Amino acid sequence: MTLYARTPEGQVAAYSPDSALPRKLKSLLKLVDGKTELEVMVQSLQAFGDVRGVLQSLHAAGLLKVASDGNIGAPLPRLTDSFLGRDVASSPDTLPLSRHSTMMVAPDATNPIRKQALARVVDLMASFVLIHIPTDSFGVLKELESLESLEQLGATLGGYEQVIANTGPAKEEHLYQVRQILREYL
Repeated sequence: MTLYARTPEGQVAAYSPDSALPRKLKSLLKLVDGKTELEVMVQSLQAFGDVRGVLQSLHAAGLLKVASDGNIGAPLPRLTDSFLGRDVASSPDTLPLSRHSTMMVAPDATNPIRKQALARVVDLMASFVLIHIPTDSFGVLKELESLESLEQLGATLGGYEQVIANTGPAKEEHLYQVRQILREYL
C-alpha cells in the first residue's frame, strides 16, 4: 500500500497564501498526511477527479514523497450501512448546521493570524475525518472548505460533533484540540 506525505516544498505550497496552486489542489495537498493509504484517498475523494493521477503529478513536482510502499497493517475503519441513523448513500453533502450558523460574520481573510488559525483548525478537522470516516468524508470536507471565519466554524461545531460521534475515543482528544484553538481566538 502506498502512503504519500508532503515534502517541505509541499507544505509551503499547501499553506502559503502566495502559493500559485489552485485552491482545489491546495485542498488535496492538505489532505495528504502520510497516514492515509492512497487507495482510501482515491476511493474517498472521487469528487476531486483523478486523485491518483493528481497525487502522482504532485509527487513528480516534488510536493509529495512516498512515505511507505509496503503493507502498513490493518485497514482504516469504514462506516457501517447506517451513519447517525441515516442511510450513508442518502446522507447530505454538508454538515448539519446549528441555528446560529446563518448569522452574518466577517471573513477572517483580512486578519492573517485568524486566517492561519482557521486554516489550522480546518486542516485538523479534515485530517481527522479522512482517517476516521473516509467513506463519507467528501461532504464534510466540502463544508469545511467553505468556512470563511472562525465564527462560522464555531457555529457548525455541533453538527461536526454529530458527524464524528461514532469514531471512538480518538474523538475526545480531537475535539479538545479543536476547542483549544477556538477558545484562543473567539
